[in-house]
Amino acid sequence: MVIRAVIQGREYRLKNTYSIRQQAGAISLSNLDVMIKSEFVPSVLGSCQIFFDDVPFFFGFIQSVDSPEYNSGYEVKNYKLTVQSGETIFNNIIISESYREVNTHEIIVDIFEKYIAENGFTLGEVSEGRYFKNYDFAFAKLYDILKELGDDIGASFFITGDKKFNFIIKNNFIEIKAPNHIKDIITTESIGDLRTVQILTGASEETSLQTHVEKWKESQTSFVIGYQIVEVHGATINGQPVNVGLIDVDDTDNSKTFLYSTFGNSIRLNNNALVKPHYNDNIHIVYTGYYEIVLEEINQSKMNKIAEISGTSGKIYNLHNDETIKNYIDAESFANNLLNKYNEFEKTINCTCHSLKDTDFNKIWVFSRPDLNIVGKFIIIERTISSFNNKLKIKVKLTNR
Repeated sequence: MVIRAVIQGREYRLKNTYSIRQQAGAISLSNLDVMIKSEFVPSVLGSCQIFFDDVPFFFGFIQSVDSPEYNSGYEVKNYKLTVQSGETIFNNIIISESYREVNTHEIIVDIFEKYIAENGFTLGEVSEGRYFKNYDFAFAKLYDILKELGDDIGASFFITGDKKFNFIIKNNFIEIKAPNHIKDIITTESIGDLRTVQILTGASEETSLQTHVEKWKESQTSFVIGYQIVEVHGATINGQPVNVGLIDVDDTDNSKTFLYSTFGNSIRLNNNALVKPHYNDNIHIVYTGYYEIVLEEINQSKMNKIAEISGTSGKIYNLHNDETIKNYIDAESFANNLLNKYNEFEKTINCTCHSLKDTDFNKIWVFSRPDLNIVGKFIIIERTISSFNNKLKIKVKLTNR
């Protein structure tokens, strides 16, 4: 196989000192040595696409260019390049969006069309995600939003060598049997983010229509209702409708009898109102509110196993706050998804092999090596490609999460 690079539209053969590193869902740094045969010298931020034969497997942008040391002026023009993977472009883009009633994949596709496509990328595979009633952000780095959405559903995002943007969950990865020719195997096991008790806060749910009844007192100016207010739909005094407005918006509007603040839990009398309640009048307020959800979910089977191993209760708590969740069912599902996602010790495998195809980021290796204490499915999260005796040497890192 012949390795070559296309840098700013010009083709180069690489020296065998290259080290090409790729990480799923992260920005990686690679090192290349190229011989310049003309006056053209690659530029910082120049595009760099690397091929084995005619198959592209890496795309990135040059971060630094080091010339050789010149003394006589006749030196071979071998330049050293450091190249960041294509995901670095996401750190250069600031975005603001407000989404209502959408799914993760709809957000991803919309972000791609508005912000990513114009940078010369095409859309690859995008996995379906969860439902959001609201998802808002302002002046955020695109990279941070992609990482937040990816972490939320266990998805990896990456740019392939053919400049395709992908956002894929584990269930959509391709499972293959771990190659027989791997060697230099090292395993590491740690507690990682294991939890057996998941506490979820920050979520909320909107109520059905609520009615608050109040008997007006002498000198009364306000009253507290049962929930924080989303919207007041109507109000009456002794059965006669009166108008309701917003605090700091309608204070001078004398047609509004009562005033409230969204997400507040009190209603006050408008001092400028023409119609006001009197002592012992019956006040009815119809509104929708919301309430905060705090729940605790338990992985009982894992808790029992930890208890048996450690001699403790087996309870390992984790607290997660998510204000984007707007109903109890989604909150319960999300908490259980976190328990399922982090229900085992974190194990990583480092090894070497020689197959580019088997080490793509959409691959899961299935191991059945009880002799090495390696059994199960492991996702490729990193690979480093270099040359050894004119052959490919690929260092691979995999994890069970």
